[in-house]
Amino acid sequence: MWKKIWSLSYTPKLKQFLWRLAHNSLPLRKNIALRGMDIDTLCPMCHRLDEDGGHCFFKCKWVKRCWQYMMLEDIRLQLVQLQTAKQVVQAILALEEKVRVQTLVLMWSLWDARNKTNAGERRRETHEIIHMAARLVQDMNSLLPRANEKIMCPKKRWTPPPATFLKVNIDGAFLREAKSGVWGFVVRDQYGQAVLAGAGKLVAVHDAICAEAQAGLAALQGMMMHGMDRVQLETDSMCLVSALKSGVYDQAAGGVFFKEMRDMMQFRFDLIQVLFAPRTCNTVAHELAHSSLGWDSDQPSVWMDPLPLFVTNLVDRHLADPLFHE
Repeated sequence: MWKKIWSLSYTPKLKQFLWRLAHNSLPLRKNIALRGMDIDTLCPMCHRLDEDGGHCFFKCKWVKRCWQYMMLEDIRLQLVQLQTAKQVVQAILALEEKVRVQTLVLMWSLWDARNKTNAGERRRETHEIIHMAARLVQDMNSLLPRANEKIMCPKKRWTPPPATFLKVNIDGAFLREAKSGVWGFVVRDQYGQAVLAGAGKLVAVHDAICAEAQAGLAALQGMMMHGMDRVQLETDSMCLVSALKSGVYDQAAGGVFFKEMRDMMQFRFDLIQVLFAPRTCNTVAHELAHSSLGWDSDQPSVWMDPLPLFVTNLVDRHLADPLFHE
């Protein structure tokens, strides 16, 4: 891990920050107190809870808003569950390059703003942090064209399931201002042909992963009703994959959905596999979800073959796309 940090094509200040983060050697108030210094350990940003690494970067009410506005809430939820600073850095290093840069730059921007406030300056507003982080991301991307070209690889393609399975792709979208959401799913066979699909609107949604989980529940319920019991469930939410394979997120707001999905998968299906895939593999489910934006929340739809024309058009377009893998 250490060699990878220093080999990154990032600015020295970001590599130094990442290295100190991994060693848990940043001068956080709890860290300073543990060294024997008599110091107020309350967070200088919220003045509510003690300032350790987890609070400073992931749990403080002030920083949560920044993660949300940067559209990185799924990443925050993933990182906040980890137990050590080293695990956090390992998870960051494992992210796709674009998301890794955004995550690291946001965390550095939060740390820089925290230091300014700790030194007596005014606390920066959320929009100031986001603006600074966005500018730094743009600067880094302009400095790293060669590095980006080297790591560039073909976009992952949607692949059909084995002959004895069906594959369901799910997608949920969180509408932050309205605290609502939409969901969509599509079930396809080994030839890439859709055999079941659904979409609907959600009310009172807590966050993005809750919307994704409710999309999963709708898909599982639809497949159960039609006797589909050997399934690959594919999502572009790494957090949901983790939540379905362990109890790591059971205390989160969506914990009740994760438990219900695990129970359904265990007791109602003969065999089910949970898979992660990037957004490029999830186009049909994504577009189905967004097609329901104008619907009433009490009128979800699940379609069996023959599917509506707009659904078959989406599937056919995906089949014809060069990213579709025979």
